[in-house]
Amino acid sequence: MKEIVDLKKLDTSQKLELIDQLWDEIRSSEELTPPNWHLDILKERETKYLAGDEKLIDWETFKKSMIK
Repeated sequence: MKEIVDLKKLDTSQKLELIDQLWDEIRSSEELTPPNWHLDILKERETKYLAGDEKLIDWETFKKSMIK
């Protein structure tokens, strides 16, 4: 892949600004729509949650569970 910008010449703040600009461009793109299977999984999880089959946990509890 051809480099558009020589990243090694950018300092950290310039790299972060570049990320910001790229994300803004990608986010505004029409191409950024989730695939149907993502939506299906979200609907399935919501249905389970509303039926009481799933419970929510806070972020700290989740992180601790991942470390074990």
